[in-house]
Amino acid sequence: MRVKIANGNPGNWQPCPIPLPPTSLPPPPPKKQVLELGGGSAANLEFVISPTEWTITEPNVKFAPYFKTTVAKLRGEGCHAVVNDLVEACGEDLGRFAPASFDAVVTTFVLCTVQDPERVLSEVLRVLRPGGRLYFMEHVGGRDGTGKRQGEAGGR
Repeated sequence: MRVKIANGNPGNWQPCPIPLPPTSLPPPPPKKQVLELGGGSAANLEFVISPTEWTITEPNVKFAPYFKTTVAKLRGEGCHAVVNDLVEACGEDLGRFAPASFDAVVTTFVLCTVQDPERVLSEVLRVLRPGGRLYFMEHVGGRDGTGKRQGEAGGR
């Protein structure tokens, strides 16, 4: 399962529907800056629907070959994301990024794997610009004693 960035994407810019003379058209907005945490294989890039500058962090450098392969494939398919780099970093320490430097942060099944989810979210808030957005998808276990938990344990 992958996250799809759609209408709520801060980089989703629509052209003016009113016909205007070419001299009065507004300039296009700058590309939005997006930081993805733990996106080492670059799997979410195929879902980017508007011009976006994308930076991916990944603590596991063994993802680099998958990252390079995916980025090269998507470049040939007209991907909307301009990929800045795969940065070796964990979500708890985003100190290499300036405060308020991203319009959005994306995480897909990351918060369940980090040592300190609260610190990750604190770092996310630090690097997001005012009005920025966090897009995340997580999978979590059911509470003990619930049917969901029992189903996860194979009905035991």
